[in-house]
Amino acid sequence: LSGDDVETFFDMRSSIYGHHPHHQMGGYPDPIQNPEMDEDCELARQGVDSDTIDYEDPRLKELTKGAADWSLLFQIDTDDDLDLMWGDCGMLYFWIRREDAKRLKFDEAWLILQCS
Repeated sequence: LSGDDVETFFDMRSSIYGHHPHHQMGGYPDPIQNPEMDEDCELARQGVDSDTIDYEDPRLKELTKGAADWSLLFQIDTDDDLDLMWGDCGMLYFWIRREDAKRLKFDEAWLILQCS
């Protein structure tokens, strides 16, 4: 998704879920902060802290080359009915490389917490 498609996608999701939690398995994530979580996962896989990297670093393109191999496994939203609170009304995102998912190799999955 890109450009206007992204905006339309999030507008549509908001109209479907309203103020209800956005739990889901697979598909496109519903980011609260950084939408490039696949890049963060790839950086983490290579031992690079995405919070400290200079996004002007010329190595960034090479370091994130494998980002497209990652996909959302599932996301768990803050949910008052389940007594779940992630940070300040945040969401947990579990990511996995597609090849690892095919091999049922979940020990290489990555967790990202985002909150508002």
